[in-house]
Amino acid sequence: MMQEVSIMVAYDAHVVDRPGEEDALARLVARSRPLRTPRPVEATMRLEQENDDLAHELVTSKIALRNDLDQLKEVFRRELEKAELEIKKTAAIITEYKQICSQLSTRLEKQQAATKEELDAVRVRPGLRL
Repeated sequence: MMQEVSIMVAYDAHVVDRPGEEDALARLVARSRPLRTPRPVEATMRLEQENDDLAHELVTSKIALRNDLDQLKEVFRRELEKAELEIKKTAAIITEYKQICSQLSTRLEKQQAATKEELDAVRVRPGLRL
């Protein structure tokens, strides 16, 4: 076991002593690869793909907005119908109220006239003084 530990320590020390070799290898690999610049055809294709993606997103967004607008129009139409129905009910109630008030006014006028006639008849009777 002691021997295994010392071998591991020796190996670790050997690896630690060689970092320059690994860096040199990485530099060689990096130099061997040509610098990649986007070619005009690749750039054009990438831009066309991006344009297509954005156009698709725009169309999808427009469809979603149209659906939302249609739903809002339907809600507005229903609410407008409810409001118009409520207005008709209120107008009918007001008309009925006016008719009742008119009937009561006519009835009151008739009762007042009848009461006045009775009062006048009582005043005219001979022998009664008011």
